[in-house]
Amino acid sequence: MTSNVGTRVVSQNLLVSAAQAENTESVDSNSIRDLASLINLAVLNDDLFVLGRATDYHIYGPTSDIISFLVSEKILRTESMDEAQIAATTISAKRHLAAFLGDRLDNYFSDLLRNALSPNDVEYALVDTPDGGEEVRIGGEWLKTVPAGTDLVAALREEREFSRSTTFVLRTFLYLGYAGTLGIAFVPDAARANLINDVVKRQNAFVTERLLTELQRKFETIPEPQPYDARALVSPFAAVAFQRCGGDRSRLVREVERLREEFRPVRGTLRELQKDIEHDDRKRAIAAENKWFKILDEAARIFGRHPGLISLKEGTAFSGNVADVVDDYTSAKAWVKALAELPLTLVQRVLRRRKLAEIHTLSSELPGPTAVREAVHKLFGNVDEEAFT
Repeated sequence: MTSNVGTRVVSQNLLVSAAQAENTESVDSNSIRDLASLINLAVLNDDLFVLGRATDYHIYGPTSDIISFLVSEKILRTESMDEAQIAATTISAKRHLAAFLGDRLDNYFSDLLRNALSPNDVEYALVDTPDGGEEVRIGGEWLKTVPAGTDLVAALREEREFSRSTTFVLRTFLYLGYAGTLGIAFVPDAARANLINDVVKRQNAFVTERLLTELQRKFETIPEPQPYDARALVSPFAAVAFQRCGGDRSRLVREVERLREEFRPVRGTLRELQKDIEHDDRKRAIAAENKWFKILDEAARIFGRHPGLISLKEGTAFSGNVADVVDDYTSAKAWVKALAELPLTLVQRVLRRRKLAEIHTLSSELPGPTAVREAVHKLFGNVDEEAFT
């Protein structure tokens, strides 16, 4: 199945949680993580799908300028499924659920999954409080311990105290099934991340996820992590957005719009690379993947221990009052020296020619560990510092 390049599946809970970080006075660490994830998604993807009523979000939850922007620009949308898609999603979801339950499945699980697609039947309407780890624990235990052969839909209606938690867990696997049916990566909210950790790791086949993983790894570990390091809580894109806000949360939506516009060329590059990697022609697909590894290596260097180093593998000619820099400059030292001697306008022109030139810009604006922590505290108040590690 060919993936819907540039599209991601997200959960209602990620939206509710991110909106809480945007609006409420008391913010927990999962909400900040989900807001950072939503910023990543908005910057590097063309559009987002959600199972549920994303367009009605503002009726049920707190007002979110970011989500209103995503909905109004048709970046975030819900598409209804027909019977064939529901059947395919349910079958795919059952496979994921079987792995979670240790292959303990019976025919009633199909009914339960289909029921979870109609959240009103199990009191799963949108609310303004995100579900968390406790819901995952309670719902997971109920699914693993309910006796075999039980009419699960009827049992949940009788044991309503487990209804929402169990449906929350079930919808995790429906998201995975839906994403698999469409050939799209699912980006879970923070509460669900550990539940499907292995599945999410396998999604690194998508170039966007590989880029995010590499940038996040370098962002968190270089320089060495410090006690209560806020870099573990946010992402490079979110760190820049938070820093730009200067402590004013009302500016978040403007900074998300601004980053999305700045990274429009990157979205195009990632989209085309993913298409080429999935191409029917094997030679073309291999060539595209090799190109992608070079680009990923360059992004890693920019975020690594020597952010000024730019390796020149392709000929890049300069014009002006300095000697042309051509293919011969394969030495990092010579290349950096040549860049340092050029006027700023020429350096900017060189960087714009790189495949991911915007990553250079992001790296140069990225705040250091102390500044990230200060930006988080200015925006969200006294966040539990244990969450930073």
